[in-house]
Amino acid sequence: MSRQFTTTVDENTEIRFLFTPEDHGVRTFRNGDPGYPGTPAEAELLSIKINGVEISIDKQPEEEIERWQNLCVDYAENTIADEQVLQYEEEQERRRELFE
Repeated sequence: MSRQFTTTVDENTEIRFLFTPEDHGVRTFRNGDPGYPGTPAEAELLSIKINGVEISIDKQPEEEIERWQNLCVDYAENTIADEQVLQYEEEQERRRELFE
């Protein structure tokens, strides 16, 4: 399931992107059928603004695009992990309140 994010990198660079999490794949199904390979997490860059001015993504050097994509994947994975921790802590608090 893909999810859209916006982050700021390099102080003045704002990136809007679509994040698709890693799929670990399936080696074999329970019935013995062959599974499918996994795919790495990826970030599809939707727009980039530098100092508030939108730039053309396709005119940027490939290594810069790859760097931005890696930063975006890291940002999305960390954000999702933080959300999961918060959700877990909130659930634990609700359970404690039930048993008080």
